[in-house]
Amino acid sequence: MILTALDNLSVRPLEAIQLIRDLLDVRPHLLPMSEHPAELAALTADGKTVSGETHIDELIAPPTRLFLSPTVPATREAMDAITRADMILLGPGSFLTSVMPPLLVPELGRALKHTQASIVFVRNLGKEIGPAGEMSLDTMLAWCERAMGGKKVDVVLGEKRVIQLDPCYQQKEAELASSNHHWRHDRDKLRQAIDEILLDCHLPVC
Repeated sequence: MILTALDNLSVRPLEAIQLIRDLLDVRPHLLPMSEHPAELAALTADGKTVSGETHIDELIAPPTRLFLSPTVPATREAMDAITRADMILLGPGSFLTSVMPPLLVPELGRALKHTQASIVFVRNLGKEIGPAGEMSLDTMLAWCERAMGGKKVDVVLGEKRVIQLDPCYQQKEAELASSNHHWRHDRDKLRQAIDEILLDCHLPVC
């Protein structure tokens, strides 16, 4: 409701997000992938188009394609952040409706293709409910890389458990689960694992 009210006042969406961030005392910088409205859509195996995150998550099987309707431009700030980044994290989160949408913005996909940053895919701790739960990890990585113009994921970060993955990927395993909820990442454990990857890549640790 706050975002809607600020939008009605013609406040730039990025500025509205930063205002709410300050009000809620959120330390990380939050950048929208675009300031233009778009809807996530999917093409199913039988040729039907499904629109909206909720409807996509209700699909019985994974779609054959995801796209944004309409195609929207990226924010300059998001582009600059990718250019300056040492590491790009993909996930954790709902794969089809959280991880993939930013990659579907053409300018962001091209920026990621040419970034010098290390690309790290963070696995979810449990199997997703919905169509993404039927996708293999190799398939998810292939979807990300296709959206990034063929840019390869450098490291796959996840819990210590046996998992089949193409040997071309470097895997980083760590204890990441919260002590209260086995399906939720512990913030400090995840940060420690990311810091270790940064050190392995000889990158500065913040």
